[in-house]
Amino acid sequence: MSTINEFPRQEDILRNLEGGLSVTVADLTATIEAGDAGEDAVRRDLDHLAGIGLIESDGEQVRLTREGEVAASRLP
Repeated sequence: MSTINEFPRQEDILRNLEGGLSVTVADLTATIEAGDAGEDAVRRDLDHLAGIGLIESDGEQVRLTREGEVAASRLP
């Protein structure tokens, strides 16, 4: 049985925000492979990561929480 990764950009997002960076959603979208859905796809993944406490946002700016930094540091 295979699984579908509903949030395929989440690891790229964590890697790009690691180290205390705060970026706009548009800038983040420009740095990762967002596919045909573009910024909407990135926003879905960001919403998911915010829902599990790994990122926080201030308007269009997003950054990792302390828990997000820990998660990013554990990525291969």
